[in-house]
Amino acid sequence: MANIQTWTSLRYFKPGNTTDNWGDANAISDETLLRLDDFRHDLGCAIHVVRGVAKSGHTSKSEHYAEYDEAGEITKVPTAVDIIVPDFQLSPFDLVLAAEKFGFRGIGYYPHWKWQGAVVGGLHLDCRTYREQDDGTLDYRHARWMGIPGPDNTQVYIALSFENLLKYSNYGADINIDGLH
Repeated sequence: MANIQTWTSLRYFKPGNTTDNWGDANAISDETLLRLDDFRHDLGCAIHVVRGVAKSGHTSKSEHYAEYDEAGEITKVPTAVDIIVPDFQLSPFDLVLAAEKFGFRGIGYYPHWKWQGAVVGGLHLDCRTYREQDDGTLDYRHARWMGIPGPDNTQVYIALSFENLLKYSNYGADINIDGLH
């Protein structure tokens, strides 16, 4: 859980900042905050948190959710933020690679997210703990994805791949990807 020392050590983020939606700012993990602040510093442009700690709106195992014991103490600290970086001038590939560089373990790219009416895309970032598979190796499945608009205002999840980034991000709108398999 975020403590006051972590919040005061951050260069760019504060729990009461009106442009960031932290939810319960005291519940989010220190690790997530520290990585996000370093990520923001490296990018050199503003990051806006559009969703931090939440109680609903995601899958049941969401990294946005805290879990509590019977006494009301947090037993699972939320590790996720959804962000947009409207002034980022490089490609979605560069943005995803930068997030990986700072050790975010769960990364989702959403090319259709808007900021102040303009489509800018966004990222889900988290510091999840990878689960162990039956053979003892870490389970990296479901750690990279894209969320794209589906029929009837639904969201469809697909693999975060080079081909899908080109196809859905408008970055590669003038590139023919048919031969890139």
